[in-house]
Amino acid sequence: MGGKFGSALHGAVSGGHEKVVRNLIQNGANINSQWEKTGSPLHTAISKGFETLARILIDSGADVDAACMEYGSVIQLAVRKGLKKIARLLVERGCNA
Repeated sequence: MGGKFGSALHGAVSGGHEKVVRNLIQNGANINSQWEKTGSPLHTAISKGFETLARILIDSGADVDAACMEYGSVIQLAVRKGLKKIARLLVERGCNA
């Protein structure tokens, strides 16, 4: 598990590899794994501005209240990045903003 990008899922998200992300999720990757540096795969998708990957993760059950030291909560990060659609989706999915 650790490595330059954290888990395999973190690495796939960081690289913007949608097909790999879908494959990893379908094969049981821990969608809410926390990497010590930058939090969850959802944090990674939002920090990179990858709205499609963020939506895939959210639709697959990612924790919409995930938080980490680097970025804070995923909703805070989405707002800071100006990702209004993702912020709205997080709220719709029950994020405790």
